Amino acid sequence: MGKRSKIDQHQTELFQQQREAILKQIGGKLEEQFEKKNVNANMVATATRMKPETLYKIRDGLQFPACETIIKIKQIIPELNLNWWLFNQGEPNLQMSNILLQENERLRKQVQAYQQVIQDAQQLFTKVNLSEGPNPIKSAEQSQS
Repeated sequence: MGKRSKIDQHQTELFQQQREAILKQIGGKLEEQFEKKNVNANMVATATRMKPETLYKIRDGLQFPACETIIKIKQIIPELNLNWWLFNQGEPNLQMSNILLQENERLRKQVQAYQQVIQDAQQLFTKVNLSEGPNPIKSAEQSQS
């Protein structure tokens, strides 16, 4: 075997090892997301009309997901950050879900503040009615009858 042939063989082996490591990482991350969603490959396959074997091969690091498969998985896990899953970049979940959670919390606090204002106004109205005694408008209506 020549020197060039040994280099090519070594590069091929390194490439194969890297490929296997990447596929295992993608499969492990998919399994992690399934666990967070409390689903399994059969459930996802049924919901997306995919073959369970396809998901098993991806999960086990034997196959890279096809574009159609990625789209179907994204439908089941919309918050899944594809850059994280496929390229190991960013966070597992899209920042949009964090933004929505923050907005939800802000609106919840605003509603609580409005509820407090309404409650305070009702208490004030009750105190004013009690301190004024009989309602002057009702008293005038009754005396005209």
